[in-house]
Amino acid sequence: MQRDVTAPAPNRLWVTYLTVIATGEGPLWLSAIRDGFSRRVVTWETSARAGADVVLPSLEYALASREV
Repeated sequence: MQRDVTAPAPNRLWVTYLTVIATGEGPLWLSAIRDGFSRRVVTWETSARAGADVVLPSLEYALASREV
């Protein structure tokens, strides 16, 4: 997997991450989207379950908020 991802301008490339965080109440899934140019987190979402339930809302929000 390529880890060093850069883009020529903002909003040209987004990198998504899905990771699990262990908590005292069980696993918490974190979906984050990072801009490949600025390297800033565009948006993030958490869920008790992995999959589309956590990934799609973060993508939909990113698309709407960035007017892409």
